[in-house]
Amino acid sequence: MVYIGLCHYYSLVDVNASVNYRGITLSVILSKMFEYCLIYKYEVLLQSSDQQFGFRKKLGCTHAIFTLNQCVDYFVNSGSSVFMAALDATKAFDRVHHIKLCNRLVDRGVPTSVVKIIANWYAKRRLRFDGKIVNLLFSN
Repeated sequence: MVYIGLCHYYSLVDVNASVNYRGITLSVILSKMFEYCLIYKYEVLLQSSDQQFGFRKKLGCTHAIFTLNQCVDYFVNSGSSVFMAALDATKAFDRVHHIKLCNRLVDRGVPTSVVKIIANWYAKRRLRFDGKIVNLLFSN
């Protein structure tokens, strides 16, 4: 069983609400090694949109910010107004329907045995909050 430590956001209004805390895994190194092995082996099956910056090899937040700045500069220099909406997906993985996510991996061709390993790995994550142990996966 893997237990998760807690960190909280310092600008909280309600320090007693469990939604204001985010788990920190104690097995980060093992998780990262496992993730890199899976990405190396199944990268072709896990391709996403060319417009996605996160979770892609050699791309990240700085590339997204650069692209945004270039687009804004282009339209401002052309005399246009620029309007933008942003989505904060910080807790997206915590709110996704994990069973559907596993099914999507199978649909993309990831072997069922590998998907079961991933599901089992995350299903064993636990969080201790206010004296209670909470399962972090398959709770939606």
